Amino acid sequence: MGANEFFILSEADVKRYGIEREFLRPVVASARLLTKHVKGYVFTEKDWNYARARGEKVYLLWCFKRKGEIRGTNVLKYIEMGEEKGYNNRYLPRHRPVWYWVERRNPPDAFLVYMFRRGIRLVLNEFGALALNTLHCVYFRENVGRDETKVKALLAYLNSDVAFKLASRFVRIYGGGMYKLEPREAESIPVIDPEKLGEPELEALASLFDELDQVAREDRRREVQVRETINNELRRIFSLKF
Repeated sequence: MGANEFFILSEADVKRYGIEREFLRPVVASARLLTKHVKGYVFTEKDWNYARARGEKVYLLWCFKRKGEIRGTNVLKYIEMGEEKGYNNRYLPRHRPVWYWVERRNPPDAFLVYMFRRGIRLVLNEFGALALNTLHCVYFRENVGRDETKVKALLAYLNSDVAFKLASRFVRIYGGGMYKLEPREAESIPVIDPEKLGEPELEALASLFDELDQVAREDRRREVQVRETINNELRRIFSLKF
């Protein structure tokens, strides 16, 4: 982004500067927000509101009009304040057609939490929030992304201990049992093709993903049990011996 402290705002910031809501979009600005405020495996509007209410920076400045088109607005005052502080001269902003026009990208289908202790964690972006390039963003192939059952079946696999074991040779290990996945390493994780699974297998895995999300929000002890159920289902489907 080049000047995150200017482009990423909290609810208090929005109210302080009176920025009109039409020039804002919900955003997940860092993996920290997911690890701190999202207990489950689905990022919902409720999760976003929870983070917003706790003062997190959850808005992205989203203005693609030139100054002449926004005369008399508070967003123009905010932009001019940013110029006074020199944000327009930062490396990325000064190379844009208009310095405050941020990169337009589609919201990711899921977020990959790239540092973890227990196993890979992918969070479904149900709310459709935007994301910064400080996050690992996951986009599904169109034929999969349009099918909720296939998406959830795939996420059940990716959040399993089976997937973590298969991905272990790509994961970096740090002190204290912390693991990290860099973008290229994440791309190397073996992934199942949900289109090659039958309806019973897809529905079973999708249902288990829903259960995983629910118990993660309610009872971490039960989450371990559900994860093992997912592991066993994957072992059965793919005739795995580990």
